[in-house]
Amino acid sequence: MKILHVTDLHGNLPWYHWLAREAHRYDLICLSGDLIELNDSAPQQMAAITEVLAGIRTPLAICSGNHDMVHARAQGGGALWVSDLKRDGVWVDGDRFELGGEKFYCHRWNEPIPHAESEEIWITHAPPEWSVVSWGGRGGDLGDHEFALVCRAMRGPRIALCGHAHTPPGWTALVGRTQAFNPGHATNAPEPAHIVLDLSLGVAIRHYLGRPPAAVQIERPTARDILRKRSPQDLDRLLDLTVQNQKAEGHVLTAEENAEVRRRLRKLAFGDE
Repeated sequence: MKILHVTDLHGNLPWYHWLAREAHRYDLICLSGDLIELNDSAPQQMAAITEVLAGIRTPLAICSGNHDMVHARAQGGGALWVSDLKRDGVWVDGDRFELGGEKFYCHRWNEPIPHAESEEIWITHAPPEWSVVSWGGRGGDLGDHEFALVCRAMRGPRIALCGHAHTPPGWTALVGRTQAFNPGHATNAPEPAHIVLDLSLGVAIRHYLGRPPAAVQIERPTARDILRKRSPQDLDRLLDLTVQNQKAEGHVLTAEENAEVRRRLRKLAFGDE
């Protein structure tokens, strides 16, 4: 399965026309938010973008970003126009679906982080906080704090297709068990920054500003792989996060259970007791 991931098009109509021309090459196109630039021309942008997307026959998965919240103040809604893009083969905010044997979820901007299945692929605007894909330069860290906690507690999705930070220092990061991707935003480029994920080959390739493509392997880390990269202090912090999540769900570990979980984590990571 081949996925084309673009983000933060900000109403750039030539980029949408490029998307329409390239769409036939892929099994799924994922747009991870900020489809428009939130300004006085938003209605015209929405109309033009809706027309272009309506002509694309490749399946689309779309989530909203902060610039898509045109109805937030006026109608107490949010990115209502993004929800209106929904049709057969087009999934939007809040949708969970399966395609090509893979499970997907489109996360609405600024909504609470839901439960993630370990094999899911999320389309979500904000990356997990404290990662190379969330840093926005002078804008600071633009990642989602709650999402970061979920991922670092190894409860995040398998893959997160993100955006929001336009010039991150890195375009991919492994956060817990979640491999996050952010193509970035290539201002004034003839085509948008984009990532092609070939799930059958296990490879992701980023195209940015006409530079030579950069490729990474799509990882499927086991729990042991992840834990072995952590120090004993990291494991303690991981356990604390796990306990916090358990308490939030109404489960409280006894001191004995806490000690047993800690012992098993250390054994899994380091092979000791």
